[in-house]
Amino acid sequence: MNSTPAEPANTPLIPDLLVTTVIAWLGVAFCSLSCVVISYKAFQEYNRLRFGCVVLGALVLILCVVNTQRIWGNVTDDQYSIFRTINLILFIDLMVAITFDLGGRFYLPKDRVNVLYWSTIVATAIVNVMLIMAVVLQHMYTSAMGTTIDKVMRICWPVSVFLAYWYAFHPVIKIKKVGSTETHSSVVAVGICSANDDIRYLTGMGVLLLLHIIAVLIVIPYPPEYKELNIIESSFATALRSGLLGFYSFPPSATVILAVRRRFHRDSLNDKHLGPGIRLPDNDSNV
Repeated sequence: MNSTPAEPANTPLIPDLLVTTVIAWLGVAFCSLSCVVISYKAFQEYNRLRFGCVVLGALVLILCVVNTQRIWGNVTDDQYSIFRTINLILFIDLMVAITFDLGGRFYLPKDRVNVLYWSTIVATAIVNVMLIMAVVLQHMYTSAMGTTIDKVMRICWPVSVFLAYWYAFHPVIKIKKVGSTETHSSVVAVGICSANDDIRYLTGMGVLLLLHIIAVLIVIPYPPEYKELNIIESSFATALRSGLLGFYSFPPSATVILAVRRRFHRDSLNDKHLGPGIRLPDNDSNV
């Protein structure tokens, strides 16, 4: 192993400046628009979930803007790599946290900690440790090994978020298959408010994460000299993350949840908290 620190790297300026610049700034425009929409929704109908989405939207937007500065060499590849890793760790951890918060209301207290819960925790911890290790190896010891770990983690990190989302909506899928009426009443509402089926959130989120993985896989085989591809991939990835936040910002309405409770669970009408987790009312709560 080479024990000498890797030299600072900054690949040459890109050859096709116009195309890359347009795509990069289109990514910034999309992330900005998403951030505005999410912020407006959070301002109009505040809850913890939407506030978390605003914070994540800001992180994604900052990363997208920093990515554009690589076009003119204002940000070196090493600097961007460190910033991207820190941004990604924060994004993953916050996504998992707000998804657990969302999923809490779909579980009875005794069922909240289960195999999916611990699987998500373990997967997230592994991704965090490996991303930090990649940065250390890239900039202190051997760049090759650190770069390899970084690429693998950029492909694998969506697994953590997907597991968290699966945990959150597992009761919805379960009640759809079993048809049980004993599950927490707020679970039923997700299917009622869906125009397609009970797992539209899970499906849509899965598609976005899959597209993110595909984008990374397309770029990874190319060497660092193809800087324009890396910038375009980063713009595409940040746009997908912004789109992902849209799924979190417009969750099932509390009006629908209460309507379902009145029909199927009259004994739970006095439960004003809509379950053990966060509340997602659109009209009468700011929690």
